[in-house]
Amino acid sequence: MHIRPLVVDDLPAVSTRLRAEFPAEAVDQANLARQVWGDPHYEPGLNLGAWDDDGLLRGVLLGVVRSGRAWLKLLTVGPEPAIAEALLAAFESALSRSLVGVIDVSGSSPVYLLPGIDPCDTRTTLFFSGHGFRKVDEAYNMVCDLTRPSFDTAAEELALEALGYRLARLAEGDQLALTEFVDRRFSPNWTAEALHALTLRPVPCHVAWFDGRIVAFAAAEVTNPGWFGPMGTHARHRRHGVGRVLLLRCLRDLRTRGYREATIGWVGPMGFYERACGARVSRVFWQYRKHLVPPAEVGD
Repeated sequence: MHIRPLVVDDLPAVSTRLRAEFPAEAVDQANLARQVWGDPHYEPGLNLGAWDDDGLLRGVLLGVVRSGRAWLKLLTVGPEPAIAEALLAAFESALSRSLVGVIDVSGSSPVYLLPGIDPCDTRTTLFFSGHGFRKVDEAYNMVCDLTRPSFDTAAEELALEALGYRLARLAEGDQLALTEFVDRRFSPNWTAEALHALTLRPVPCHVAWFDGRIVAFAAAEVTNPGWFGPMGTHARHRRHGVGRVLLLRCLRDLRTRGYREATIGWVGPMGFYERACGARVSRVFWQYRKHLVPPAEVGD
């Protein structure tokens, strides 16, 4: 068994390994390539494969460092924990050279595969809890049925126009305005996710303008295929239905792309999505953390 950094030519083998390890996940090869080699913080030594003497890929670890914190995007544990242990040891060794003090096992926004570990994956949850990680939070996905008769928003959009709002699909020339709004009101990670929509056609991101400024946005297909999010509305522009209309516009886009249901990933306001589109909780994820140095020393 030997461990080495993954290269682009390993993509078919990695896809096959992940499909076998995670049969419930829709492993899309193009999306996987973006998640690994397309990550703006990609480092070869943090994305590893374990290969046996016959050249068979037996284990995969995908990781990244953002702003001094490490994120373990994915680790195949499988029936042989020694392989996962070797991959984790190699990952932690690489991190020791970067002076990173914390590893998070959760969504590594702006490029992530899952928001955490599915607790039904007992083997993986036991592996992490047995190797110095502790559960620190939970995350939830919801699903929305896209076969509903209509996501028509014409009447709502007319009412919003009467209030001074202009709703539109994100355009190339809107990048600066969107960046200023999302960076300031939400997160640069959300900005990066939303701007990824400009690489897709039609652009699956919609914005609301008011008095010459973007005050709300919603995006789809920018984290994983068939997923909705992120979205956000300026606090002073809530309660008018702006967010609901942008959400439904994105859901129409997903339906046009052929999806029968949309995944709303890493949900915040569950009640909003239940009311707006009838979404229901579909999955729960546990998020883990490990301190490689005592917490008081992290960031010193």
